[in-house]
Amino acid sequence: MTIYQMVAIGISVLAIVIGGYAIVRNYAIDSMGELRYMLKCAKERRKYVTKGNEELLMICDAEIKSLEDRLANHWGNKLAAKHRSVFDIIPTPDEDPDGRLLKRILKG
Repeated sequence: MTIYQMVAIGISVLAIVIGGYAIVRNYAIDSMGELRYMLKCAKERRKYVTKGNEELLMICDAEIKSLEDRLANHWGNKLAAKHRSVFDIIPTPDEDPDGRLLKRILKG
């Protein structure tokens, strides 16, 4: 094996490692962003539950707690905790009740 072949193999391996890291990091960013969006929507839904419906309040609280725990124990915290995802710019139903902002975002 010549030196040129070893250099080419080394560069190829380095490119594969960097590409794999980028793919995993982007997946972690989007996964955590989706969990943050789900948590934001669950908190908004909880506001609309009336005080007389205790069973539904317990279900909403359990959902919020579950999402908070999943976000705190997410496998990508070290890779993606500080980064923003596409899910961070998607408006919740309370922020965009008529859907205009979401349509504008989707158009580009």
